[in-house]
Amino acid sequence: MKYSKSKTLTGEIVGLFRSEKKNSLESTAYNTLEFAPEGIVGDNHAGMMVKTTGRLLPIYPRGTLIRNNRHWSMISEDELAEIAQRMGVAEIRPEWLGANIVVRGVADLTKLPPLSIFIIRPDDGNDKIVLTNYGENDPCIAPHRKIVEKLGFEPPTGFVEAAIGRRGLVGWVEKTGVVSVGDTFKILLPKI
Repeated sequence: MKYSKSKTLTGEIVGLFRSEKKNSLESTAYNTLEFAPEGIVGDNHAGMMVKTTGRLLPIYPRGTLIRNNRHWSMISEDELAEIAQRMGVAEIRPEWLGANIVVRGVADLTKLPPLSIFIIRPDDGNDKIVLTNYGENDPCIAPHRKIVEKLGFEPPTGFVEAAIGRRGLVGWVEKTGVVSVGDTFKILLPKI
């Protein structure tokens, strides 16, 4: 894969979260997280392999063990605000969506092409962390249920409808390290 040297985007990490409660989507805020070869240490989505869900039914029966391409999930502040506005509510918290990383400074984050590379602390030589975008994090009903629980009422528009094309990205850890709130990153876009 070749990457464009002329078109790079930059941004800042403004939130880090880990989903650690079993059978719960909700994540907890941290100032730093360790990104290991199998994902975020202590996160429910960590692991080199994962059992398939209904999303891959055309390819595999449920429960088939495959490579885990969802070590992390990322959403932008702008997308969170837009989802809330579309749902007709004041706020949607990243914890309610089970997000791991919230970023600032990247317009249309969800629309970045698969295999975009996020280089966190790009000027830190070999200490930089590299995350690879697998693709869009498709909206599902579980965050809607959490939002209703947290708000205490049914919003005028459902999460799935409001979040299409705005739910953020999922991907895997390419190069490991500790990530902190306030870290900057650059994005390399694949040449397509």
